[in-house]
Amino acid sequence: MTSDADRDLAVRMLDGLPPDATLVEVGPWLGGMSEVLGARGHLHVIDSFTWTKEHDKRVPGLLAPGESFRPVFDALMQSRGISVDILEAEIETFQWGGGPIDL
Repeated sequence: MTSDADRDLAVRMLDGLPPDATLVEVGPWLGGMSEVLGARGHLHVIDSFTWTKEHDKRVPGLLAPGESFRPVFDALMQSRGISVDILEAEIETFQWGGGPIDL
């Protein structure tokens, strides 16, 4: 979940970056911050996309714990016209090999 303050901070951080910036988001949740980032550069997101009991407490009934929230994330990004490179992996073991990251 993303607050207005989080979004404002991200926008300020993006202001100095080139339009083709490489942006990496770890744990994109349901795409609130991905929407901000994806509109400003080449976005890569890293997550296992597994809905947890904690997710279910915050957004009850959207999915059952253990299900993938990737279809929900994909649909939101597609509806916003945002292209995202999805790296579906366990965050704890993921290793970035994509070159320099701008943000």
